[in-house]
Amino acid sequence: MARELRGHEAGILNMVIAPGGRWLATASDDRHVLLWDLIGDSLLPVEELEHPVPVAAIAFGDTKRLVTGGFD
Repeated sequence: MARELRGHEAGILNMVIAPGGRWLATASDDRHVLLWDLIGDSLLPVEELEHPVPVAAIAFGDTKRLVTGGFD
């Protein structure tokens, strides 16, 4: 089943799925990283992280750690 995820106000620059497949993190030109629960019923992000600049890189270290990097 396809689902549309809405939450960013600018283009998505990167996305990554956590080990185990439950979490999706998206990084955007809008300076935010959004965390999505792919198992849940909600189409809304469950967590929002803000950067001072656009976010270009994201990676999960494991299911509890997310690393982000911006253009700063």
